[in-house]
Amino acid sequence: MSKVIFICTGNTCRSPMAAAVYSRLCPDDEVLSAGLYADGSEYCHKSIAALESIGISLSGNSKQLEPDMLDCDRFYVMSGSHKAALLSVGVADDKITVLNVSDPFGGDLEVYKACLKEIIGKLSALLVAVRPMTEADTETVAELENTCFSEPWSQQGLLDSLGSGIRFAVADIMGRIAGYMGVQVTLDEAYVTNVAVFPEFRRLGIGNKLVQDAIGFCEENDIAFLTLEVRESNAKAISLYENAGFAYVGKRKNFYSNPKEDAVLMTKEFK
Repeated sequence: MSKVIFICTGNTCRSPMAAAVYSRLCPDDEVLSAGLYADGSEYCHKSIAALESIGISLSGNSKQLEPDMLDCDRFYVMSGSHKAALLSVGVADDKITVLNVSDPFGGDLEVYKACLKEIIGKLSALLVAVRPMTEADTETVAELENTCFSEPWSQQGLLDSLGSGIRFAVADIMGRIAGYMGVQVTLDEAYVTNVAVFPEFRRLGIGNKLVQDAIGFCEENDIAFLTLEVRESNAKAISLYENAGFAYVGKRKNFYSNPKEDAVLMTKEFK
């Protein structure tokens, strides 16, 4: 377990939001937040509302950075000026990570949501590694399948499929699997078998990280197109794929069961 702290200026907006996201991504770590010039006021209600929009609760008051908070393993700061302040009190340079997150202070709720999205992107880039699935991962991935799907793949099915032309990748957060994605490759065509993220890690950029990794793989290997099905009612997933460049190409009637539902067919072309 590591002890980390997030620091901004007033500790009402950026640092508490970033600490809350980090706590969801790395629940075993001790996570603090503080400000260089905090006055004890309540966290900004727009920060709270932005986090609530992705299912994370936040409450509390801003805290001034104190000397007894400097025993952390890692310091995450929002700007270079915050880093300079830490260096001036003796924090080692290699313990400080500058996130470069814009200050939403004075903006409306949409500005705060944009700031939160920026925080999620920065932390996801730092903490989430996408790597090939191994045999040792299949037990957890099978648990993920059971959590997310009414007709899940078994662990044996996953083991049998390793090395069979399906490219499996997992999203790994410091040794903990948060999600996975499978892509079946045949000649220069690719088809997504499944994308799944554990509920506690959803809306934190994990799905996008997996999709972007698959896109990169297709581009590097001269794949003509990548196609997938998604439940017609799954608006969040459809939006994710649209933002990644997938286009609607049709429907598959009653493709899903338990419950029965049409599938939207989406494709991203590379040639």
